[in-house]
Amino acid sequence: MKAISSLIMFCVMILFLLGGCSNDTTLEVAIEKNTEWKDVFYITQTNDELALAFMEEMKGMIEAGLVVNRKNGWETSDKTGGLGIDDHSIGFSGMSGPLYINEDEFLVLTWGLIVDEEIEKIEVVDNKEKGVNIIESKYGTRIYYIVDTNLKDVSAEYKLVALSKDGKILYERP
Repeated sequence: MKAISSLIMFCVMILFLLGGCSNDTTLEVAIEKNTEWKDVFYITQTNDELALAFMEEMKGMIEAGLVVNRKNGWETSDKTGGLGIDDHSIGFSGMSGPLYINEDEFLVLTWGLIVDEEIEKIEVVDNKEKGVNIIESKYGTRIYYIVDTNLKDVSAEYKLVALSKDGKILYERP
């Protein structure tokens, strides 16, 4: 009888230790832990394993970062450089590049800032079905972005047009 109770106690201790070792870090906690990721104003979860966060260091200077759900919970993974617009005559700016999930896998983020208030929509020239998301920061800076998880070329870039409310092309990039 003593052997059975000792065995049960041993099993309970093992389960307790294993349960204590797991890390169920949430997406929000992972972002809060990373002191470089200050002022996150927008998080979009692209799937159960990846989320994209946008942060604004100061008015008009935006960065994007990738958060990955690993076996021990969510972890911040990679971050873009900052993007701001000094020349307001260009209407909208942008960049495209990889955010690394790990050493071998990446997603391509195409994103930029919208300065001209007349811009209502951004479209991909050769693929109008491709979704271009537009969000707004806490300071009112508008940002557009496209996330691609299945591109093989880290330098993939779209030709984009910025449209007015009535569908008139205001700007093109690149």
